[in-house]
Amino acid sequence: MWREDDIYVIKDVYTGVTTQGRTPEEAEENLKEALELYFEESPELQREYAQIIKRGLRYGTIEVAPQPVG
Repeated sequence: MWREDDIYVIKDVYTGVTTQGRTPEEAEENLKEALELYFEESPELQREYAQIIKRGLRYGTIEVAPQPVG
């Protein structure tokens, strides 16, 4: 997750699904909703994604990266 001006942008590293929110919590909730819509189109990917999370291969926490200076 990173901040761009007044919004937080979040990207799921496995699927590439990206969304935003006014707060980190809103961005995370928006990502959950976007992933649900993404997986409606591809149930086989949803099963694979679930296995990745189950095995702990995906990060379990979210960190906000500092905004680049310059």
